[in-house]
Amino acid sequence: MRDISILALILGGCLPPVLDTGDTGDTGDTGDTGDTGDTGDTGAEYQAHDGSVAACVTTDTPDVATTGTVSGLLGVEAAGYEPLAFGWCWGSPSRQLDLTDDAGHRWRVGWRILDASGADVTPALDLAIDGPVELRSREACGEGCSAAFSLLSGTTLLAAFHEGYWSNAFQGGDLPGLTVARGATLGEAETGCGREAFTTQVFTGDAAVELEPYATGTLSIAGADRTVWAAASHRYTREDCTDLGDTFAWALTPVI
Repeated sequence: MRDISILALILGGCLPPVLDTGDTGDTGDTGDTGDTGDTGDTGAEYQAHDGSVAACVTTDTPDVATTGTVSGLLGVEAAGYEPLAFGWCWGSPSRQLDLTDDAGHRWRVGWRILDASGADVTPALDLAIDGPVELRSREACGEGCSAAFSLLSGTTLLAAFHEGYWSNAFQGGDLPGLTVARGATLGEAETGCGREAFTTQVFTGDAAVELEPYATGTLSIAGADRTVWAAASHRYTREDCTDLGDTFAWALTPVI
């Protein structure tokens, strides 16, 4: 890890290393409790309920784990704002954070959350000036791709964004005090490429919170409340096409 001096730029509008939480937010069968099996097309109604999450980082090698401090917070209209292209991004971020290390290298992370109606509900991150921050950014690709990043202060998880279209992108230690998994099957539906099961998402910190996408809730981690966002969760139980990816999109932010 490299010590960095972080210039953080929060944009509005339209765009950790203590606890190993294991395989968090696995898009496989982990945490599939209460699978209802073949329930007919009872899941068709859930197809229109998805939200979405975008998680973006300006680097060609998205595996990043680095620490530093927040040195400034600016709005999009602030003087001196300089656009910076994203290196990899599976969506269009609405808010961004600029990081500058001691060698002058700049990273930008961006995030966006859309609700089930497509409305942009992306929250700002209220980061403290001069506070310590650690960035963990990850990417995992197979039949689809998942992009993710988390921000920490010491052992405290400040925020996390997981844009999952294949499998869990986070690695052990990226989400101290938090696990995310699939929960109960809400229903299943036939699609043009097979059969999909729609599930809840279970966020576990000091206790478990189970949400039906799209929904938000409050989760306590080490006594501190966070807002969790269940955006989308479905997987194929029968595949009739190739290169299909399951979906497991979620976020954690300061309380909104």
